[in-house]
Amino acid sequence: MAVNVTAGQFTYIVKRGDTLSGIAQKYDVSVTALAERNGLSRNHHVMTGQKLIIFSPKNAATASSSMPLSRQAG
Repeated sequence: MAVNVTAGQFTYIVKRGDTLSGIAQKYDVSVTALAERNGLSRNHHVMTGQKLIIFSPKNAATASSSMPLSRQAG
């Protein structure tokens, strides 16, 4: 899985079985913040392959060190 990292913001690609609340918990962000950042309602069901923007300065380093990534040109 490729993750694009830019100053604490990265793109997460939803995997089978993922939930909005599970993704929020994994990256230590609130469900509300994750939903708002992506134009979703808190009750939204995510779909496999859907791309979500996650802003989590605390976990950006973890994401970049534990997953393959491709840096965005900037």
